[in-house]
Amino acid sequence: MEDNEINLNNPIVQLEVTKERLRHVEEKNSQQEGSLKNAYITTGRLEAQLKQTVDDFHDMRVTLEVTKQKLTHAEQALNQSSQNTTGKDRQTKWRALFASILFAIASVLAGVGGNQIASTPPNSFGEFLIGLGIAVYFVAAILTTLLT
Repeated sequence: MEDNEINLNNPIVQLEVTKERLRHVEEKNSQQEGSLKNAYITTGRLEAQLKQTVDDFHDMRVTLEVTKQKLTHAEQALNQSSQNTTGKDRQTKWRALFASILFAIASVLAGVGGNQIASTPPNSFGEFLIGLGIAVYFVAAILTTLLT
């Protein structure tokens, strides 16, 4: 045999090959341990994010329920207010109708009173009708002021 040839059956060569394989396996194992450590760190971070997300979700559910309750109360208050307003609207409409009728009566009284004064012979009852028309007009004006 030559010195340059490697004898694989030689125990020293086998020992060196085994040492090299062991070193390679140890390097690979070290790399895998590093990867595993990074995976644990990433997993811990993701678990923390998941816990925070779950907590946020529960907070949002509570906020949603509180908002639903506020909305329900607001709807009830609006319905109650609407019912009260409807009653006031009816009353206002009746007052407005009554005021319009009073304005019409005041106009008729003033017109008839004016005709009575302008007739021949002039009738003094016309002055009374004009005065009554003015009084009715003031009552109607006050009534329209109170509509609001």
